[in-house]
Amino acid sequence: MLRISCSGPSGTPFWCPGGERGYDPEGVGRHLLLVVEETLLLAARKRLMVAPFLDASTLPTTEFAVELLKPDGSSANARAIAIVPFSAGPIREARAHLALMGVGKEEVPVGTAVWTVE
Repeated sequence: MLRISCSGPSGTPFWCPGGERGYDPEGVGRHLLLVVEETLLLAARKRLMVAPFLDASTLPTTEFAVELLKPDGSSANARAIAIVPFSAGPIREARAHLALMGVGKEEVPVGTAVWTVE
């Protein structure tokens, strides 16, 4: 399990709260993409969309691996892809939804930290 210096609700190492990305001090090259605030299941596409939005310029353009660190301290692995929504007007900044594949809503509760896996 990934261990960092910030404490979660149970007092165990979990993730750094706040809007900034967290970095793993053990030097394995992982970083915190987001802490889940909301989920939406797209059953037809077998994808779970998670909020909040991310800066699309910092995400891979192909499918990539992530680790899900849940508020109860358990973890799971998933595949993710960044989806940039279509915009008819001028784009001020490219924002992306993060879609998780192979997991259901019950497996990604609000408060789950989504970390990159290298």
